[in-house]
Amino acid sequence: EICINFLEKTGPLAEMGAVLEEMVPELEATERAASVLGGYQAGLALRALGVIHSRMGRYQSAQRLFQKSLDILGAVLDPDHPDILTAHGSLAQAYRDQGHERAGEAYGTVLALVQREAQDQRSDPFAIQSLALHLQDLGRHREAEGLLLQALVLLEESLGYRHPAVATVLGNLGISMQEQGELQEAEHYFRRAFSIEESIRSNSPEAAYHLEGIAMNLEKRGLHAEAEPLLRQVLAIRQGSLGDTHPFVARTLNNLALNCRDRGQKSEAEMLLNQAIAIYEKTVGAEHPGRMAALHNLTLLRKELP
Repeated sequence: EICINFLEKTGPLAEMGAVLEEMVPELEATERAASVLGGYQAGLALRALGVIHSRMGRYQSAQRLFQKSLDILGAVLDPDHPDILTAHGSLAQAYRDQGHERAGEAYGTVLALVQREAQDQRSDPFAIQSLALHLQDLGRHREAEGLLLQALVLLEESLGYRHPAVATVLGNLGISMQEQGELQEAEHYFRRAFSIEESIRSNSPEAAYHLEGIAMNLEKRGLHAEAEPLLRQVLAIRQGSLGDTHPFVARTLNNLALNCRDRGQKSEAEMLLNQAIAIYEKTVGAEHPGRMAALHNLTLLRKELP
């Protein structure tokens, strides 16, 4: 995980992917050794491998590794240990990324664990934020908002107002506020988060994430002309940092296509949706929710074309 974080901050994830492709035999050997040896460190190693696959859009492999990690950690840790919650959360996320029918059940387990842990993590901002993110995944944004505000105060007091960790919490607050319909307040949080990230790591995936939040906020308010240049900037950053075939690039292409449609640029919208669908099919399969959404958008668009 240290290597992943280092590569994310110093070079494109596409380059990380190329390095990992060369390391496949070693990664597979690590997985086999961890599976055989078992134990706490092995469980963490398998989860780290799952994170690698997830960030590269390989969600089925990530699911398999997260399940192995959970099985091993469950055998050596108390059920209330924070790493058990993290393992369940990772597995639930992998199910959701694939549109798997077991995602609901998995998040139900996560919620039960979150409710137990919430009483014990009142002074740790990172643990508080982790709990809030699980609540966001469950659609409980009002509860997540309260935890995120608590984490924000603690982080600003300990790290200052311009730290990347503060930007992360601000971005997550933007999501919760947007999901509750508080669009102007959400934009405020997204812009604060983007300002921090852009001043530290210009054109980084993190900056693109917050910029996407601003753009989608403008889209929800019908401000399509203002959102367009931001979406194009997000696309350029993601293509440069993640590579042209990452699922996040496909997601951005879909969002830009909808923006083009709403501005009357329907031919460009059709082209962008076809690109998004092709990426989804190549990386995560024809049944992925993102691909299905893009295909639905393309079907509707073609009914509007001459």
